[in-house]
Amino acid sequence: MRVIHCTTLILVGLVLIAGCRPEQRADILGIDSLALDDEDAIVVTDRTNGPGAGLVLRGPDGETALQVRIEAGKSFQLSDGRHASDTYKLLRIENGQAIIEHKSVFNAKSIDGSVKSERSVIAVRPYPTPQADKASNKTPG
Repeated sequence: MRVIHCTTLILVGLVLIAGCRPEQRADILGIDSLALDDEDAIVVTDRTNGPGAGLVLRGPDGETALQVRIEAGKSFQLSDGRHASDTYKLLRIENGQAIIEHKSVFNAKSIDGSVKSERSVIAVRPYPTPQADKASNKTPG
């Protein structure tokens, strides 16, 4: 009975995560660009300047990278290497945007002994790098 109860709770949790309305986001802190690649994948590029530039991008294999391709069901991670870690799992591509499960963990054990964790589902439309966007808007002079 206990096994069935735990399995039911897990299934209900997965349905709630997958079925909730995603929070719309303009971008992901630490990611310079997000592009759709095929029908079930995205390509994300690490930010090297500006907000979030100090975060380390790790692909599905756990290796650091400047750019990674993420297929549906796979994850990438951004971390400051000390306390903050964000994992982004691509759930699907829907209506031209990436539907992503976001798990944020802040490990403050060395500060106050706590570990804070939050989970949400977000929707992000493809966006270019700010440099590429500015370059494409230049008018010949």
